[in-house]
Amino acid sequence: MTGVFSLVSGKCSVSLQEINMDSCISLTDEAVEAVVQYCPNISILIFHGCPNITEQSRLLLEEFQRSSTTKMKQVTWTVY
Repeated sequence: MTGVFSLVSGKCSVSLQEINMDSCISLTDEAVEAVVQYCPNISILIFHGCPNITEQSRLLLEEFQRSSTTKMKQVTWTVY
């Protein structure tokens, strides 16, 4: 989580459009929440092989889609 938070809260957060976090076994819903909270222009988010991601992330992404002016082009993850 610390690495993701550092990335999305830094200077590049507003310009960040794509993140691929495949096989991050420590990735949690809090990391996904940080991405949608701090990266308003994110359009591609991929996180396959992250077993700690739950239904909460799907709900967060759904809410982000409804409220954001930038629409997601691609969101994919592994369901466990």
